[in-house]
Amino acid sequence: MIAAVQPFRGVAFVVLGQPIPQGSMRGFRRGATGVAIVASNGPSLGPWRSAVTAAAVDAMNGAQAIDSPVEVKVTFTFVRPQSVKGRKYPAVKPDIDKLIRAVLDALTSVCFTDDARVVHIDAWKRYGLVPGAEITVSEVSE
Repeated sequence: MIAAVQPFRGVAFVVLGQPIPQGSMRGFRRGATGVAIVASNGPSLGPWRSAVTAAAVDAMNGAQAIDSPVEVKVTFTFVRPQSVKGRKYPAVKPDIDKLIRAVLDALTSVCFTDDARVVHIDAWKRYGLVPGAEITVSEVSE
């Protein structure tokens, strides 16, 4: 008997720019009318997520988002501050889980149908010459 081989689905790409974390949303009331406002990390998060989404759209090259379990690998690169001499890894803020949250939200509906489809994450923070993120999304065979 010959088993049918499912084609591998996945994509890999690089996003240049300073990785921005996505914290929890905050809610507050503004003005005399008490209008509810929901806010996130600030003005830099939107452009970072847009850059991740744009790079993912280019890399997917028109392919459908994966609607099965996926693995996501991300290496975030930060430029080492001149004041840091002996530290090998950027074991300081931003938190890696918040960096991942921004990337997963940016990839939803582009690389995978829902971030609930992510069953494994491999993430690193490192120092390098150019800030950005190397991202790989791979379908996990069942």
